[in-house]
Amino acid sequence: MHKSKSFNFTPNAIQNLSFNEKQETYFDHSPRSLIPSCKLAIVVGNKTKTYYLVFRSNVNAKQVKKLVKLGQHPVMTVSLARDKFTDEAIKIIADQDKFLVEKKNIAITVNDLFESFWCVQ
Repeated sequence: MHKSKSFNFTPNAIQNLSFNEKQETYFDHSPRSLIPSCKLAIVVGNKTKTYYLVFRSNVNAKQVKKLVKLGQHPVMTVSLARDKFTDEAIKIIADQDKFLVEKKNIAITVNDLFESFWCVQ
């Protein structure tokens, strides 16, 4: 078993993780899994090893954590887990960016638009 909770996921390393009565979470340290606010994790329980995307961000000064289940080992390989992780992380980040743009645009009033229109012409 790995002493560190963060290591480079390899097929052999994942296979060698021991099942536990208490769930243990491990994080991938691979450069392919380095996406801001997102981490690839595997949760090892007493019978299963499940890959997750862990997303953390600050919303209204509160830490928010979102888990996205990617699949179970050995049905999902490390390579497939990383591919799905990347796809899901891009979706989450794109949605978050879209949300922030919408929030910024909400602050614009009709008066602001009117003034900017007349100042430009």
